[in-house]
Amino acid sequence: PLYEQGFILLPHLAGLGWGVGPGGEIVNIFPYFVVGVVHLVSSAVLGFGGIYHALIGPDTLEESFPFFGYDWRDKNKMTTIIGIHLILLGIGAFLLVIKALFVGGIYDTWAPGGGDVRFISNPTLNPVIIFGYMLKSPFGGDGWMVSVNNME
Repeated sequence: PLYEQGFILLPHLAGLGWGVGPGGEIVNIFPYFVVGVVHLVSSAVLGFGGIYHALIGPDTLEESFPFFGYDWRDKNKMTTIIGIHLILLGIGAFLLVIKALFVGGIYDTWAPGGGDVRFISNPTLNPVIIFGYMLKSPFGGDGWMVSVNNME
């Protein structure tokens, strides 16, 4: 009932299985505290960096550090930037898979007893099933991506 209490982001952390006990009850709030502190510290660093670059830093970054300079018309640089971001997203997705399979597991709402944190023991690797969700019609009763009904 986290959503009923007005929480928006905490259910997503609970879905990762951090601090969640049997039946979906949050039994340890320390992981949520750590996530909050990390976000506060990183936002402070970004804020101080923004103030520094607005008041003291160079007018154009390309003069001091050519690596950070780019031109929107430079297709190679734009491709490199989007490629690096896609690689980082892929690494994050792979880390989530490792967590679900080997390190701590994730919260399964459909586990017996009202849900529990468990390891994914038999993941679906069949590309026909995986891409079958993408090829369903989003209209009508097919469900499209929402039709995923288990974690195996």
